[in-house]
Amino acid sequence: MLKSQKFRKTFGRLGLLLFFLCLPLLSPQTALANPGDNLDVYYMYVGQGDGALLESDGKYMLIDCGPEDHAEETLEFLRSKGVKELEYVIASHGHHDHIGGLMTVLKEIPAKKLFLPTQAPTKSTPNVLRIYNQFLQILWEEGIQPIHPNPGEIIYFGTTKITFLAPQRSDYKSLNDSSIVAKVENGDNSFLFTGDAESVSEQEMVRSYKYQLKSDVLKVGHHSSWTSTTPDFLSAVDPSFSVISCGIGNAAGFPRKKTLKNLRATDVYRTDLLGTIHFFSDGSTISVDQTMSQRARVDEKTGELKNIYNTKVESNVDGISLMGKTEKSDRYLNITEDLTLSFSAEYGVTKPSTTSYMLVPEGEEYTNGKWKKGSTVTINDDFKGSVFVRYKNGVGDYLARKTNEICVDTRAVNSVTVNSDEDIHLYSVDTEIPDSTIEVSNPFTVSFFADFGASGYHSIEYLLVKDGETFSPYSSWELSNECKIEETFSGYIYVRFTDGANNTAIYRTEHITVNNTNSIES
Repeated sequence: MLKSQKFRKTFGRLGLLLFFLCLPLLSPQTALANPGDNLDVYYMYVGQGDGALLESDGKYMLIDCGPEDHAEETLEFLRSKGVKELEYVIASHGHHDHIGGLMTVLKEIPAKKLFLPTQAPTKSTPNVLRIYNQFLQILWEEGIQPIHPNPGEIIYFGTTKITFLAPQRSDYKSLNDSSIVAKVENGDNSFLFTGDAESVSEQEMVRSYKYQLKSDVLKVGHHSSWTSTTPDFLSAVDPSFSVISCGIGNAAGFPRKKTLKNLRATDVYRTDLLGTIHFFSDGSTISVDQTMSQRARVDEKTGELKNIYNTKVESNVDGISLMGKTEKSDRYLNITEDLTLSFSAEYGVTKPSTTSYMLVPEGEEYTNGKWKKGSTVTINDDFKGSVFVRYKNGVGDYLARKTNEICVDTRAVNSVTVNSDEDIHLYSVDTEIPDSTIEVSNPFTVSFFADFGASGYHSIEYLLVKDGETFSPYSSWELSNECKIEETFSGYIYVRFTDGANNTAIYRTEHITVNNTNSIES
C-alpha cells in the first residue's frame, strides 16, 4: 500500500506535467479526419460490465474492458480481431466492471495512450480503491501515463473524431458521475459512450452541450440503471439505436424495465441476450449484425419510426395519401383512370432494404394477404379497397402504412344483360348494330341489368327514340331499368348506365316495332 501511495503522488505530479506537454499532440489542428471512412464498433459481451472495441483505418481502441473475471474471453476476442496494439484506451471510471479486464489485456496488448478521469475512488469504498490502485500499478509497470481529458477536448482515431464531453469536474458524490463520456463521430454517423454517468453528469452535459449530444447510437449509461438515461438527456441524444451492456442473469436485475420503456422509440440491443454486437458505419449509414432485442415502436404523433420516416406516396391522381395501417378514411376516392402509385421513405442512418405492397380489397384484412416486392404499382381497373405498403431497412425495422380508401373503376359497366320475352340485345352506341327489325306485340316489357364493377350501381335510365328523331344524350331520360311500351312504336331504346364513380355508358337495342299499343308507361 505504501508503494502504491508513493507511486500515485509521484505519478500524479509527473502526469500533470506530461499532460500539458502532450496537449499540442491532441490538438485537432495536428490531425485531420477524413469523414465517411469505415468504422467498426463492437459492443463486447464482457459479462456484467462494459467494454467496446473500435476499429478505424486499421487502428484499434478500447472503451472500457469489463471485469477481470471475464478478461481471458475478452483477450481472446481481441486477438480474433487481429488487435496487436491499441491506439487509445478510455477507462471511463474506476469501477472494476469497467477497468478490471484492462489489468489483463494491457499486459498482453500495448496501448499508446490511456484516458482516465481525475476523480479516483475514496477510502469509503476500500474494495473499489484496492482494485483501482492495482490498476494504476499495472499502468506504471507497462509504462502507461494516464491522460485526464478536459470537456470539449478532441482527439482523432483513424478517420474518426472523438470529443470528450464529461466529466466536467472531479468532486462528484458518486464515482459513476465521474465517468468519461465520449462522442465518436464518423462522417455523418455518431456513437455516444457514457460509462456509468448518472443524472448529475447528464444534467451538466445537457446544460453545456444540448444539441451537440445528438447521436445515432447511445451506449446506455450504467447498464440501464434508473439513475441514468434521464428524460432530458435522452431527448437531447435522441438516438436511433440503444445498446445495453449487462450480464446474463446478473444480480443487479439489469436491464431496468423503466429504462426499457423510456427507450421504446429506439431499437434496443442487449449484450445479455445477443452477446457481442457489431455496428458498422460507412460515414453515412449504420448497419448491425444482430436483430434488435426490443424493436422501436411507432411514434404516436407521426405514425412512423426514427429510422423509417417521411413516408410518401406519389400518384398520377390527386387525393392519395398514406395513413396508419389501422386507420380508415371517411369515404372512398373514386378514380376513373389507370392509377399508378410510387412509394418512398427516408431511412435515417440505416440502409433501405425492401419495399413491398399489397392490394387489400374492401372487407378483407392485410394480415391474410401476400406482399409483393416493389415500390411502384399500377391498378388498371376494378379495385375497391386500400393499398398497403411495407418499408424495411437494413437492420430489420419495418413499417406498414396504407393509402386512403380508393375505388379504381375505369369503365361504367363490365357487361350488360337484357331480360325480355323477345330476343332483344344491347349494343354500344359506338358500334354498328344489325340492320334488322324485331317486331313485337303490345304490351312489350324489357328490363336492363349490368355488372357495374368496383364502384357499384348508381343508376340505369332509358330513352325511346322514334324513327326520324335524332338521339341526344341531353334528352329527358326515364330513371328506371324497366321499359314498358303499350303504344305503337317504331324506333330504338337507348339505355344509359352510370356507376358509383360516375362513369357512364350508353347502349341501344336493335330497331324495334311494337304494334297495336295505346300508351307508353314507364
